[in-house]
Amino acid sequence: MLTPRGRNLLTTVNELINPITGLWDEDLIKALFWPVDANRILQIPLRPGREDVVAWHHNTNGYFSVGSAYHLQWLHKFRNHQVNQHVSGVDDERVWANLRKLDVPAKIKIFSWRVLHGLIPCRGILANRYIGNIGSCPVCQEGCEDIQHMMFLSNRAKEIWDLLGLSNEVQKMV
Repeated sequence: MLTPRGRNLLTTVNELINPITGLWDEDLIKALFWPVDANRILQIPLRPGREDVVAWHHNTNGYFSVGSAYHLQWLHKFRNHQVNQHVSGVDDERVWANLRKLDVPAKIKIFSWRVLHGLIPCRGILANRYIGNIGSCPVCQEGCEDIQHMMFLSNRAKEIWDLLGLSNEVQKMV
């Protein structure tokens, strides 16, 4: 990538650091990256005297990939917002077995399974994938529309659970 600083090719992170101040070269970063990425880069703390090496500790082989970066970002953003963080193995089978036994239409069972696995394309998830740029809830405009907000935390969801007579059970889950 050619830069405004002498039309040099960037090869390491330290080339994004102002050599005089030792701080991020904000103008350069803002010129090279999308605003959302520039803001994330500028939030990374700098440690003076640390060697600039190519390393990625978020996969087993130590090499960077788009997939491993996406997975890390998804975990960072949504780990605390998932309805059920660890639905897997025996518990997953038990939950799915209970869902199959319910006397409800198949589409309700499938939707429930998708909710439990974090597979509902809410605005927050879509915005994180650069599909649209609005992550707020379209109903209440309060906070990020993730699965937990959409299904349990929004005022509208709470009204529905209350009408069904299940608000106490839902509060125990959340």
